[in-house]
Amino acid sequence: MIKKKAVIIPKICLAILTTLVISGCLKESLSEPSNIRYAVQWRGYISVKNDKNITLHLAFIDKYVNGVPNQQKVFKKPLIITYRQKIPASEVHIMFGKIIEDYQLFTLRIVLPPLPSGKYTAYGLRYTDENKQEQQLSIGKFLIDVIDKTDNNALSLEGGTISSSSLQTIRSIIKNTSQYPVNINHITSEIPSINLVTTYELEGHSDSVLLPSESKTITTYFHLENQKYQYTFVIVRPMLEYTIGGNVYREPLQLTVISPEFAEAHSIKRYVEQIPKSGYHLLP
Repeated sequence: MIKKKAVIIPKICLAILTTLVISGCLKESLSEPSNIRYAVQWRGYISVKNDKNITLHLAFIDKYVNGVPNQQKVFKKPLIITYRQKIPASEVHIMFGKIIEDYQLFTLRIVLPPLPSGKYTAYGLRYTDENKQEQQLSIGKFLIDVIDKTDNNALSLEGGTISSSSLQTIRSIIKNTSQYPVNINHITSEIPSINLVTTYELEGHSDSVLLPSESKTITTYFHLENQKYQYTFVIVRPMLEYTIGGNVYREPLQLTVISPEFAEAHSIKRYVEQIPKSGYHLLP
């Protein structure tokens, strides 16, 4: 019995030692610096008619260990993932931004084909990267609100706020192209995970009436019910409801991108540290 114990104990010790060595090697390997792609986590509400393309602007931050290389970005066969379906992109455009130390910022402009009327919550992007590997990233949450097109063209959009640094107010310029007064009813902006109240003001009119041939600025105000939902990156295209001739219609307003202006590497580092694991992957 004594001999058996003497043999067994070294085997157990050897197994434990081997496990510790392997575990230590893995830990050391996983802790080594790597090139990483981070996907900015958006919150968004985009209203659109069912005969129009849908454009999403997705932002990315690539972090390199030994400086930013001069190489092409590859996003092949991109799919936007929603809770209802996966939607293949019809167009993809890459727009390069700043290089701040070891960080490279860029935007992926994705165009989706027209969708049937309904609400689609987009939360992910799937694509094939430079190394022919399939990747999937969390992109936050976009509510895409698709409505029926109508024959009514009483309102036309003539411009407005394209970009802003905070979710407080945005403006759209609208024109009544009909021969009848247009009564503005309300504006909708259902931004996922952000509790807010939306109000509006029509330039020069307390009664919210747009007279024939008038062009006016309509200002949308966002009132956050809880400041902890103050997301940094937001895309919003409000939906306007109006009445003309006793009939009610809806019209998408100006699309606005709300995002900060990164100036230093430490502010980027602070942001990417908040991104969930589903929102980044190693670069090839």
